Amino acid sequence: MRKAIPLLGEQSTSRVAKVNDQQTINLYPQAESPSAKSTITLLSTPGLSKITTIGTGPARANPVRWKGDLYGVSGSSVWKMNTADTVTIVGTLNTSSGWCMLAGGRTNLGLVDSTNGYYTDGTTTTQIADADFPNGATHINYLDGRFICADINTDQFYISADEDITSWAALDFASAESNPDDILAHITNEKDLYLAGSETMQVFYNSGNADFPFSPYPNVIEYGIQSKHSLTKDESGLYMLAIKPGGGIAVVKITGFQGSQLSSQDETWTINQLTITSDAIGGLYDMKGQSYYILNFPSEDLTFAFNTQTGLTHRLKSFGLGRHLGLGYGSLGNRQFVGDYNNAKLYELSFTKYTDDGGVIERYRRSMIIHTNNQRVQYIQVVIDVKTGVGNGDEAAPVMELRWSDDGGESWSSWISKSLGATGVPSTRCIWNRLGTSRGRTFEFRCTDPVEFQVIDAFATVEVLSD
Repeated sequence: MRKAIPLLGEQSTSRVAKVNDQQTINLYPQAESPSAKSTITLLSTPGLSKITTIGTGPARANPVRWKGDLYGVSGSSVWKMNTADTVTIVGTLNTSSGWCMLAGGRTNLGLVDSTNGYYTDGTTTTQIADADFPNGATHINYLDGRFICADINTDQFYISADEDITSWAALDFASAESNPDDILAHITNEKDLYLAGSETMQVFYNSGNADFPFSPYPNVIEYGIQSKHSLTKDESGLYMLAIKPGGGIAVVKITGFQGSQLSSQDETWTINQLTITSDAIGGLYDMKGQSYYILNFPSEDLTFAFNTQTGLTHRLKSFGLGRHLGLGYGSLGNRQFVGDYNNAKLYELSFTKYTDDGGVIERYRRSMIIHTNNQRVQYIQVVIDVKTGVGNGDEAAPVMELRWSDDGGESWSSWISKSLGATGVPSTRCIWNRLGTSRGRTFEFRCTDPVEFQVIDAFATVEVLSD
């Protein structure tokens, strides 16, 4: 009989690999409408198209839009880029490594590099000289005319003079004192300031108090932050690698005063097995109307991507590496950009580029274990419904490959390739015949050619055999 088989899905690795060890790499799972041909599809993640090289690298910040341009940091260089992709160096920092944060105000854009504070007017960049500025600050925000920085290893945050990032007063501070933990990260969202400690988040608003304008809400969010540079936001909420109230860490979305776990149970377990998570760096990019929270683990050589609405997860991985080259995400003029964690390149994320700056992208999926009540099943034919006729000038004869394991991934068959069809040959079908018998089978498929790879569904003609 012919039946649909569950080859498609998200990244999902459980504690017991022989129970569930699904892997989805450089393919993003998309939940389709109930009336669609299939309930979930796997689509190609964007490739990297080099725009230019800036300074000495590496990328050190999530670039921000300010006054119509995009601003970022590469090595010790502060740069801006306009919509014509013209890049200008606007300043030099005292440091060349470590993560930086930027925030735009009305007249200046502020920047901190965990050592000093700086500001730029778009032409030159100057170090903040005021002795009362909290040097060592790891974050900077702007809200209602004030730049905001926390004093490291304390629960205190300081504000600048009104619309003057150069002026800071020793007594212009407040404490996030609802819980006795230091401020590790902070971010503004709409009209509120969120201060994250190791145990809780406290939220402040502009109360208009003449002595100090920001006051705390009575509510406290019962999530701490595991990695200070994992905190970021989009229009629907905040995202971070969080410490849960009951212990353990997870990827969490904060909306208002409510937190919810974004990472699945399996991927939460995976993250909790990592040795070093405190250096994780978060970013966001938009893929055809869907927003993804990208979480890089530099010490662990891993990059995860979480759909901010559905939570569906995949991994990003550049060829020969455990992680993705991209680090530091920003957008300008409906285009998405990213730096490189290892050099000075700035890329555009592009759905019409099928390489990472000329390098191979391996698009790979390992399925769940397919079984029928532990009975022997004969696989007469497997059909993968995939977009064909995708050959192009870079690869005229693209292929996809399939293999399988009948012992939970301990051993595998050889890869067997099938044509994805040259340009203009969409009638090509990817069919594998006479694949033997199994009581529990895991399939893997991949495509390494520089073409669009879209997987829609999978079917098998099988016969259940008597024991």
